[in-house]
Amino acid sequence: IPQRPYFPNGRLRDALAYPLPPEHYSDEALRQALEDALLPQLANELDTADAWSQKLSGGEQQRLAVARVLLKRPKWIFADEATSALDEAAEEKIYDRLVAQVRRAGGALVSIAHRPALGARHDKRWTLEKAPDGAPALYRLRQAAG
Repeated sequence: IPQRPYFPNGRLRDALAYPLPPEHYSDEALRQALEDALLPQLANELDTADAWSQKLSGGEQQRLAVARVLLKRPKWIFADEATSALDEAAEEKIYDRLVAQVRRAGGALVSIAHRPALGARHDKRWTLEKAPDGAPALYRLRQAAG
């Protein structure tokens, strides 16, 4: 899930199902994904055509990208600043849903985030930091406590 997701212009169902054809999913599944991603207000807009990247706020776009992922029920989810435009309460709910999905599927969530509070949603936390010699281009990966 990228920080700035791509959505094709057209019907909301097309943007939600992308890259698969929307016929792959039932209306009920599409609406449930929107509900799970905290976008219930869009549940009756499936056939509305628009430029969703322009119509939706940054946070709504991120939640729509989460809905797209939850719809596909993946085993693994990779998230790169995927909730940076959300408030902390919404972010916690979204992460709870992402973690629940990968646990059901027997996989894992790998995410990149700057908010320390998200560490509690993960079993392991790793940080990048400058190498001891201070070289600006050298970083080392270390497992963070907690």
